[in-house]
Amino acid sequence: MNRNLVPVLALVTFLILACSFTSSTPTEVSAPPTDAPDTSADSQQSQDQMATFVAQTVEAQQPVATETPLPVEATPTPAAPALPNAPANFYADATCTKVVAHSYTVYKYVYVAYLHWDDSSDETSFELNKDGNLLATLDANTTEYKDTITISTPYKRYSANYTYTIQAVNAAGKSEAVEVFVTITCR
Repeated sequence: MNRNLVPVLALVTFLILACSFTSSTPTEVSAPPTDAPDTSADSQQSQDQMATFVAQTVEAQQPVATETPLPVEATPTPAAPALPNAPANFYADATCTKVVAHSYTVYKYVYVAYLHWDDSSDETSFELNKDGNLLATLDANTTEYKDTITISTPYKRYSANYTYTIQAVNAAGKSEAVEVFVTITCR
């Protein structure tokens, strides 16, 4: 049942009961008349008045129409930036050169890795990692990096493996990581 209709029905019931007990002066009890008076006209008038009252009460509870609402203009939401593309053709040229040692027990080598890639994304920077550790953060549109390491070892021969990864970075996040494996042998 409609919630607005419940108080109206309660009010109507109250008024009907109130109308039937409106006599404020006590009446004398007398013998019933032999001819019953015709009260159908009074009853019809009371029902018409009650119907008018109920209709006005229900109408008063209806929301009043105000000004027509203004149309809401939709503001376009700017598209979120897309993740950058991963750098393409990532490769390394590595060399290891022996340095003349000052001691016969220590050998020194210089390892150099030249890393190259194609810039194929809309990045703000590149992150270059070596063996899982951040090696460098490079500017946008960079396509190469030189990693130089000086190695001191008691051995005449030195071997090592390195894994380089690179990711393009922009406001949306990081691209997929691209990796290259490098094995060096110094002698």
